[in-house]
Amino acid sequence: MTDHTVKAFDDELQYIGRRIAEMGGIAEQMVADAVDALSRFDADLARRTISADARLDQLQRDIEDKVVLTIARRQPLALDLRMLMGSIRIANDLERIGDMAKSIAKRSIK
Repeated sequence: MTDHTVKAFDDELQYIGRRIAEMGGIAEQMVADAVDALSRFDADLARRTISADARLDQLQRDIEDKVVLTIARRQPLALDLRMLMGSIRIANDLERIGDMAKSIAKRSIK
């Protein structure tokens, strides 16, 4: 990431990056927990995995809102715009991974 003339723009980009990293960590943990719950027949772990999906969904909405506001305010070009659009795509993919982990966890309860 490059330094921009407007420090607030850098702060917004860093905020988005931190939220994506947080989403990645949650999604990774959800997949691991869902597989563990399935292999060990652990209904409590499965329920915790299912409940973690709400946080992942909230982070996705937060990232999308922040990206849209950043695009509207800063009107980024080239690399910055591609990064922001990529952030939305990554957030969607991580949210989908969380949904799949949630499905595994639901199946393990049954």
